[in-house]
Amino acid sequence: MTEINNKNTCSLVIIIIIIIRLPEGFITLINLNELYLNDTFLEYLPGSFGRLSKLKILELRENRLKTLPKSLDNLIHLERLDVGTNDFELFVNNYSFYYFFNKIFTFLFYQAGSNM
Repeated sequence: MTEINNKNTCSLVIIIIIIIRLPEGFITLINLNELYLNDTFLEYLPGSFGRLSKLKILELRENRLKTLPKSLDNLIHLERLDVGTNDFELFVNNYSFYYFFNKIFTFLFYQAGSNM
């Protein structure tokens, strides 16, 4: 696996790659502004994911995520989050999550069958 250590990277797009988990060192990309991890079969985000605090756009659509780390609260510059069509457990009933994120950015949620 390729080592990731370029802290000057500002945007990263991963397309049609099965990754399940992010590679070691991923959270060292502290200058990322945009991150697109759609359709990658991603199952897990590390608890330290919130260290990517400069993110403005985060797309995690069409994956296998069951939860999101609490450290997402640290993404204070986030303007867009798309987590539609994942395998979230108890996500729809987590109203404090919606309250927090609706105050910060437009929340895109296209989970099939969800009632918002």
